[in-house]
Amino acid sequence: MAVKFWVDFDASMPYQNGHNDQGPGGHNNKGKYAMPKSEISPKGVSKEDAQIGARIRLERMNRGMSQTELGKRLRPPVTFQQVQKYEKGVNRLTAVRAQQMARIFEIPLDTLMPPLDGSAAVNAFDYLQEIDAVRLLQAYRRLERGPLRDAVRRLVELITSKDERALEGV
Repeated sequence: MAVKFWVDFDASMPYQNGHNDQGPGGHNNKGKYAMPKSEISPKGVSKEDAQIGARIRLERMNRGMSQTELGKRLRPPVTFQQVQKYEKGVNRLTAVRAQQMARIFEIPLDTLMPPLDGSAAVNAFDYLQEIDAVRLLQAYRRLERGPLRDAVRRLVELITSKDERALEGV
């Protein structure tokens, strides 16, 4: 891997209080060699990182797997704190790491990726950030399809509706 260095020909120009202030040409004046600020990758969290993390969390919880267990199954293994950072979107996932997780979860890799068009389908994952929402969904999935499952769904819809008259008969 080649590393680019920029030679600072104006090293005599003082920099303000010595804290990475930019000089002429977009590079700092702290020393003879400095990388331009534009090539330093910021550790910012993007919306997509958070969406991928939410999908990882959903897949892990749907399988009853702990963060520690997932971390141990990755190669090389990582701590539960690292898995937590992936899930929160604080640390970016490499393509290889995402592929490993997809294999562990036995799902296609694109299941972990948000839609390229930024569609509203991603919003469903926002609801699953709460552990109670995931537990409710897990319990619902254990119900056989049929009248009981439909009744549970209607009951939850009634309870959460703004129309209090709908609850009178429940």
